[in-house]
Amino acid sequence: MYSVYAACRDLADAPSDQAVRDALHAMLPEMDELQKRINSALTTGLPRRVYRYARVIAIDVTLIPYYGQPQTDPSELVRSKQKKGTTKFHGDATACILHHGMRYTVALTRITAGEKSPEITRRLVRQVRAAGLKIKVLLLDRGFFTVQTIRYLKRAHVPFLMPVAIRAPAAKDPERHAASLRGFLKKSSGWYDYTFQGKQRERIRICVCAKYYTERKTGKRKLKRMLFAAWGYKAAPDTTREQYRKRFGIKTSYRQGHQARIRTSERCPALRLLYFGIALILRNVWVWLHFTLIADSRGEDPELHLERLRFRRMLEWIEEVVKQNMHDGTLPTTQ
Repeated sequence: MYSVYAACRDLADAPSDQAVRDALHAMLPEMDELQKRINSALTTGLPRRVYRYARVIAIDVTLIPYYGQPQTDPSELVRSKQKKGTTKFHGDATACILHHGMRYTVALTRITAGEKSPEITRRLVRQVRAAGLKIKVLLLDRGFFTVQTIRYLKRAHVPFLMPVAIRAPAAKDPERHAASLRGFLKKSSGWYDYTFQGKQRERIRICVCAKYYTERKTGKRKLKRMLFAAWGYKAAPDTTREQYRKRFGIKTSYRQGHQARIRTSERCPALRLLYFGIALILRNVWVWLHFTLIADSRGEDPELHLERLRFRRMLEWIEEVVKQNMHDGTLPTTQ
C-alpha cells in the first residue's frame, strides 16, 4: 500500500498530501471514540450465520516498528525485543474468528506501554461480546499465560486454550521439580490437574501432547512434548494440538492487513490506529466477498475459491477505480 504522499503525488486530481493530513487531523475523534467506530465498522454487515453458533476466536498482539519520538506521551510506544532495527513499537491487539470461510477480525484495541495481558484480554472479550458473538473457546499465545489472565477468563466464563510458558528455573529438589510445570515435560500424553502456588492460587488443566518428528539435518526421530493450559475445554491431545494450530490463521490476517496498511511516518497514534483499522476493514470486505458471492455454498463449511480473487488483487481493483476517478490519464510523476 502507498503512503498518502505517494498517492497524492501520482493522482492529478487529488488534493495535496498536506491538505489530506490536515483534514484527517481535524476530523479525528478522541482515541476511545475512534476505537469504538473502528470496532463498529469491523462487525457491521457480518453474515447472520456468524452469530448462530459459538465461535473459536483467537486474540493476538501486533507490533508495528517505530523509529521516532512519541507525539505527546511516552506511553504511546511499547517496548519489546529488537525488530527491524528498533525496540519501539505502536502496539495493537485484535480478536479474529477462526472458522473456515468466516475469518473476520471482530475487535481491535490499542496497546499502551505498561499494559498487562489481563487488561488487553478484558477489553477484547468485552468488545467481542458487545458485538453479539459467542465464544466457544479463546485461543491465546504463551505471552498471555499469567495467573491474572487465567483468573479473569475463568471469572468471565470464557473457555480458553493456550501454550504453557515455563519461566521459573528447574527446581533442585526432585519432588518440587516433579510438581512444577517442568515436571509435565516428562509425562505421557493426557490431561492433568495443576494449581498455581503462591499469593494467587488458581486451578487449571494441563494437556500434554507428545509427538514424534524427524529432524531435517540428522534424519533422526525425536519426541517433542507440547504443553497447553485450558479451562472449559477438553479434547484428545492430538485434537487439542490441531485445534490450537488454527490460531495461526490470525497471523494470516495480520500479514494481509499489513499489505493494505497505509505507510506513514506520522507520530499521531490515533492516525496510525485509523490506518491499521482501515486495512482490517478492507480484509473483512474480502472475506465477505468470498463467503457471500464467490463461494459455491453458504453452509458452516463453504467451498471457497480464493484463487478467483486474491486479497492483493482486490486492492489493485480499488486502486484502479481511484485512478479512474482522480487521475487524468497522464503518466505518474517520475523523479
